[in-house]
Amino acid sequence: MLAFGHSSWPAACRALGSKGWAREASKLLGTDVVTPDKYYVRWWIEQVAVADGKGLGDHAEMLTKVDAREYVGQIKAPLLILAPSNSKMVPMDASKELQSKVPGSRLVVVDGKGHEIYVDQAEKCQKEFLDWMEELEIHTPIARLRRYSTTSME
Repeated sequence: MLAFGHSSWPAACRALGSKGWAREASKLLGTDVVTPDKYYVRWWIEQVAVADGKGLGDHAEMLTKVDAREYVGQIKAPLLILAPSNSKMVPMDASKELQSKVPGSRLVVVDGKGHEIYVDQAEKCQKEFLDWMEELEIHTPIARLRRYSTTSME
């Protein structure tokens, strides 16, 4: 998907250079659709282009070799999964599978225009995260102790 006519994603990064690869990726990922803000798209491309094509290709190569799915069941920390409903990169089934393998995790589907929900649905993502953090705090032993000590002093 991210090879853009080359033999692989890493090869595309190296051949197109980081800026060329980012331009292609912004079209595929919907970065230019998610926001009409041409300055954001330009900024996004420049951020990807911080690395040279070889560095980006090496990073892409490492990511294609890492498969951590066998370890997700070992996650014991609270996990919030903000899943974009219209991502071309991560199918909803993958987000649901992750949620099913991590006990106590929470899956929130965010209806955005593409993969980058933190851009076009920033307020929704922030609200979901803050609500989740508040709920975590309520259920921690220190939070219960604070509530108890506050109410017992009144």
